[in-house]
Formats: sequence, C-alpha cells, structure tokens
Amino acid sequence: MGGISKRGRAGAAAVYRAVGIVLPTQLFYGTAVFARCILRAAFALEQGDRTAIAQEMERIITQRREKQPLEYPSAGSTFKRPQGAYASQLIDQCGLRGLTVGGAQVSKKHAGFVVNIGGATCADVLGLVEQVKDCVKEKTGFVLEMEVRQLP
Repeated sequence: MGGISKRGRAGAAAVYRAVGIVLPTQLFYGTAVFARCILRAAFALEQGDRTAIAQEMERIITQRREKQPLEYPSAGSTFKRPQGAYASQLIDQCGLRGLTVGGAQVSKKHAGFVVNIGGATCADVLGLVEQVKDCVKEKTGFVLEMEVRQLP
C-alpha cells in the first residue's frame, strides 16, 4: 500500500472532463472509483514562447465568450455528453433553446447551459432540467444526465 509511482505521458490519459491514470488493466476516470489516490504530483514542463502562449489563451477566452453564456449566472454545462451525440444539439433539435421556467432558462446562446436570467430558484432549475430531459428522451430516444451534481 502506498509508495511512489512515476509515470510518463503514457501513464495518464486525458478524457472528456477528466484525467485518468492508466493501470495495467484499465483506465479509471470520471465518476469511477480510483484505484489509487494521488496526493502529490510533479510535472516536467517545456519552455514555450510567451507571446504564442498569450495569444492562444486569448483565442480560447474569446471563443468561450462567443459560444458560452458567460453574461448570466449558471453552474456551467448542465448535461453530460451522451454517447454518440451532443446534449446541446439534441436540445436544439427538440426546439428547447430559450425554454424558461421561472427565472431559469435554456440558454439562447448555448443550449447545453441552463442560466439564471433573474431570480431563479433551485426548483426552477430542476423543473426546467426535467422538462428538457423528458422532451429529449421522448423526441430523440437519448437520455440526458446532469453534469452538475446536486448535493443532499
């Protein structure tokens, strides 16, 4: 039990919204139970061009501002990406962009976000999420899961 394990690039894998550690038999990531606990990590980074890095960071920030509803409070992306599809495309396909319950709304800018357009309650958000999930399942057969975790 315990010990130090050194891993190169092949020892870790970046997957959708997570980083996993590669064990001899499988990759653990996301909500799976990790076989090991990482308490400390050291990274060997390569020197980069400051100007190029700053430009790339600005490009990414600009792209987020254009595509994501950062002008409204939200919990970020509301739904996980279902296998073989994109939640936002399914929601759009069902005509739900702009659907509103109380102060909660399916973002008009990016249908994968539920935003607070003013005074949204938890009940508003959860009610809207359920309407979206029900409609998407009925019209497309896909089952959307919340990306956001609700604490008890």
